[in-house]
Amino acid sequence: MTKRNDGGPAFPRSYTTALEAAQGLGESGMSLRDWFAGMALQGICANPDISTHAHKAALGTPETRRVFAEGAWAQADAMLEMKNKKEFAQ
Repeated sequence: MTKRNDGGPAFPRSYTTALEAAQGLGESGMSLRDWFAGMALQGICANPDISTHAHKAALGTPETRRVFAEGAWAQADAMLEMKNKKEFAQ
């Protein structure tokens, strides 16, 4: 099984001591994929079409939450794919 590209750490910090480097403490935290998915989910939930009473009630259903989560992860994967394309790389 191949490892999914998670984009690496979203907010990496540099090592401050040799001990931290040896312990691998410089790359802790969420992945860039996690960050992208969370930001996408904020946008999905902030959609004005979801602000109606009927849509707010639907947010409580497991199916709606699953669809929103899948959409957020799909958006995160697309963002990582575009980020890694040669013409978009910095």
